Amino acid sequence: MTKAVMLVPGSGDAASNFLATAMDLRDHVYGKKNAMIFKLHYSAGGHSIAPAFTPAPPGFNTNFWKSVDVAGTFMTVSHCGLHDGPMMGSEGEQPWPCIDSESLVLNEDAHLFWSKVGRALSTVKIIICGCDTGQTYGSLAAAAAGIPVYGFAHSIAAGVPTTMRPYIASFEAGRSTKNIIRCWPAASASFDIVHPSLYSE
Repeated sequence: MTKAVMLVPGSGDAASNFLATAMDLRDHVYGKKNAMIFKLHYSAGGHSIAPAFTPAPPGFNTNFWKSVDVAGTFMTVSHCGLHDGPMMGSEGEQPWPCIDSESLVLNEDAHLFWSKVGRALSTVKIIICGCDTGQTYGSLAAAAAGIPVYGFAHSIAAGVPTTMRPYIASFEAGRSTKNIIRCWPAASASFDIVHPSLYSE
């Protein structure tokens, strides 16, 4: 069974909805012993990541990066911007944006974050849940991570568990999922609609 680490906003108008989606995926897709949820919190000094619940399931750790190391799937669940990625703060803050909308180049923090996720010991894929995440941003994150990033081709109600569960359950089972795009870890944009044959790698 795939182990997963899920990261959700710690504040914001829909934070409780995104947490509800992550909890539903933990309980009904991955299993309570195979997934751990973290929250990203903003403060005057920047942002930090802490467990949504303790104690950690067996094999996981309350330290975010140690848990990422044991997870095959890393997932964010939040609102997202087309060019600047997951929105994790109460004012829509995006911790891993592009330098600007013209260059479409990740800033230093974004590049460091996604590259570190990609180098995690067990992580083989990243899923960015949110509207249009399989478009521009997914390709940028994949280029930094060096592993496939999966996102949504169109709008998606990431904060609605009954919407997200069928997508992620089908995806993790290797079944065709039309609204999910795989972004290849290449410098140039490259996309695929997810199909079962892609799971042979």
